[in-house]
Amino acid sequence: MDKGEYCGAVFIDLKKAFDTVDHGRLLSKLSHYGIKDKELTWFENYLFGRRQRVIYDGTQSNSQPVVCGVPQGSILGPMLFILLINDIDYQLNSCKILLYADDTVVFTSSKNQETIKVNLNSDLSKLATWFYENNLVVNLKKGKTEFILYGTPNKLSKAEKMDIMIRNEPVNEVQAYQYLGVKMDKSLTYVEHKDKIYKEAMRRVKLLSRIRRDISPLVAQSIYKTMIEPILLFCNNLFLGDTVSSIEKFQKVQERAFKIAYGNNIQNNWTKLEKIRNRACVIEVFKCLNGLAPQCYEPYFQRHSHGKGTRGDNNKLLLPKVRTETARKRFAFQGAVQYNKLPDSLTKETSLLRFKEQCNIIFNC
Repeated sequence: MDKGEYCGAVFIDLKKAFDTVDHGRLLSKLSHYGIKDKELTWFENYLFGRRQRVIYDGTQSNSQPVVCGVPQGSILGPMLFILLINDIDYQLNSCKILLYADDTVVFTSSKNQETIKVNLNSDLSKLATWFYENNLVVNLKKGKTEFILYGTPNKLSKAEKMDIMIRNEPVNEVQAYQYLGVKMDKSLTYVEHKDKIYKEAMRRVKLLSRIRRDISPLVAQSIYKTMIEPILLFCNNLFLGDTVSSIEKFQKVQERAFKIAYGNNIQNNWTKLEKIRNRACVIEVFKCLNGLAPQCYEPYFQRHSHGKGTRGDNNKLLLPKVRTETARKRFAFQGAVQYNKLPDSLTKETSLLRFKEQCNIIFNC
């Protein structure tokens, strides 16, 4: 978006993905990955020979063999599914793919809508074949597999309707999609997501207020810490660089909840949401700089090179060049802004534990 491009993304939903895994196909892939002999036999015994039955109101059905699928609720289940779909990205020529268990996103970007349409339809056709060969079924119902065209408001105002297809069936285009708990709108403002967070937090605050007289202060504080604060702090990075009005709006929710839970002790335990978020932000930046974060975050931050600026600048981070307000709110930009506010002595720290301890003092957490 910051480059003036569109980004087309298809969020793919699979019907009962874990329950339809083909055992033979999975074992073949495990063998390809180097799992052989006794180890492969162990997995074969783990998958085959399972039976299931239904018990209802004291009556049980006859047992039936489980002919496909991986056990859910187990550690091995999700891991085996990941191994099954591990080669899915080899099917793509022009698009990129994001995978999180059975949540799949295929996306591509260009200044030209036609290029996005051609690239998506071409790669989705290949993916449809791959899903069929691996006994996985794409759920094309409305609200399941859906398409979004991302861009700046100005760019989207000029956009035309796009026909994205899977197996000759149209993919429904939407204005926003909830992915891994985050409502992502077409211009990545996250207004809908924040509104949802606000309403849910307020609902829980009101429930706490109703029962406050019937519970002890300790229980009330526990409810705040486990049921309200996590809602307010969910996906902190989306609130970086937020507007003053939005910050104050959520701050009032925290203040109300805190007063209900802590009463007169509010001054002794008070840390504002913004400080908690900024602390979490700089700790994440520290991890990125010291190889403690996922590799995809490593290019986000760069220190000033020697010879530029003063000696102290060598511990500061370069601010990425951005053109849009959306890019200015990204973790890559706001993370550098918040990190550069830290004392020089702290930016030289190499121990994560000591860094966190000093951040607790600075942010009063």
